[in-house]
Amino acid sequence: MSKAPAPAKERPTQTRRSATRFLHEVYLELQKVKWPSRQDVVQLTSVVLLTIVMVGLYIFVLEQVFGRLFQWIGMYGSGGSGG
Repeated sequence: MSKAPAPAKERPTQTRRSATRFLHEVYLELQKVKWPSRQDVVQLTSVVLLTIVMVGLYIFVLEQVFGRLFQWIGMYGSGGSGG
């Protein structure tokens, strides 16, 4: 009994073709993308950084206010009734 050629030998070529085709399609799709300009990137980065600073300051102020409030009522750290 002779065996027929295994289809597995064809798979690497098919896989290579499908991978090449996939990468080519990715390249074609990336050509359609409208990339932001340098000015857009700088503006949006500035907005993100400013937002991070503002939220950080807001959290810092809240932490200070609540920390002092808890010290004043004696629930946290030293202060209030002395212990």
